[in-house]
Amino acid sequence: MVKNMIKSISLFFSLLGFSAVCACGGDTGGPDDAATASDVQAACDAICSEDDRCDADGPDENCRADCLEENAFYAGNVRADILDGLRACFAGLTCEESEDSCAERALESVGLSLEDATKDADVQTCLAKQHECAGTTDSFSDDMCLLLAFLVSSSRATAASCYQKSCTEIDACTAPVFGD
Repeated sequence: MVKNMIKSISLFFSLLGFSAVCACGGDTGGPDDAATASDVQAACDAICSEDDRCDADGPDENCRADCLEENAFYAGNVRADILDGLRACFAGLTCEESEDSCAERALESVGLSLEDATKDADVQTCLAKQHECAGTTDSFSDDMCLLLAFLVSSSRATAASCYQKSCTEIDACTAPVFGD
């Protein structure tokens, strides 16, 4: 989930993935310190290094470029400390460990729990809208909802307000935060 989240929405994760001390750019100080392009680069490097080590098909020469392109929106939107948590998790992940654990580890690294994140009112509103939109041409992944916990306050408020709109309006509304 996290690897797909950080590569496709994100990274996350899953969530964008998505800690330890980082020498990767931005200040990793709290909920309003947004990740920088350098932070996204460091997270993509860690994700792709894990891919290089563990993927049975061997290294993907396009991984880093694809990751950076798909997750450029993280810079300015995702919390630097949580993205650093994702980076640290992927950097230390063994090939036997699930990448899905990185979202939870990243949240825990900043004192949040996955359980609390999923109980959050914004996340619950998003999950209700995701359920409402399921099976339509405007459906979206529930991963988008958990990603709200990874966002800086201003981006989170912008994205959360989108889940008050109709299913047909959500994609365009969230694009400034989550990218196209």
